[in-house]
Amino acid sequence: MWTCPHCKHYFKEVNQNHFCKTIPTNIEDYINRTPEEYRTILQYVCEIVRKYAPNSIEKIIRNMPTFCHYDELQKQSEQILIQFNITKNYLELHLCDETVRYFEARLIDNLCKYSRGIVQIPWNNPMPFKLIWYLILFRINEVIEISI
Repeated sequence: MWTCPHCKHYFKEVNQNHFCKTIPTNIEDYINRTPEEYRTILQYVCEIVRKYAPNSIEKIIRNMPTFCHYDELQKQSEQILIQFNITKNYLELHLCDETVRYFEARLIDNLCKYSRGIVQIPWNNPMPFKLIWYLILFRINEVIEISI
């Protein structure tokens, strides 16, 4: 256990990354506060969502970058497309249970951990960019029909 000297929160990992002083104001702010070695992959995630869900709403929810969809025609409430964050050992993609179940075999093949709509992609293995692309597109397509 480790206690942050600034915010006094307890963490499993020593010097675990977190935003204790101020919450990021937007997704770019979140990315800019992360260690440089993680920024490229975080920007890659954002680029996919912005390309295939260009009308998505960008927010910080529970200190995580979040892309939401609001259906103007049906006046439905916002639906979360994807949330993501970094930990010491993983890139975490918060998608939904259906997406994770659909890609279960590929996640196992890529040594990813997963449960209840969350995929943990280890930093110490080659980053599976194509799998990330598929995961995000599948999730976007669940919420809004897109043409690829």
